[in-house]
Amino acid sequence: MLCDPEARYLKRVTHAAAQAGFSNWNRRDFNAFVKAAEKWGRSALPDIAAEVDGKSEEDVRSSFAALPC
Repeated sequence: MLCDPEARYLKRVTHAAAQAGFSNWNRRDFNAFVKAAEKWGRSALPDIAAEVDGKSEEDVRSSFAALPC
């Protein structure tokens, strides 16, 4: 529901991510990225990249830099 602050935040972050650093990522890759980041933490770039098919550690690093938070 868009009235939910968390849902609004997620929508804003997803939109900003798509505009900034995830334009060449599909939804499956983006969701895998989010789940891996939750699992391993921001500093575990090699572990996150290993869980996202077709993305290198550099792809993951540049995508983290694009996130607004």
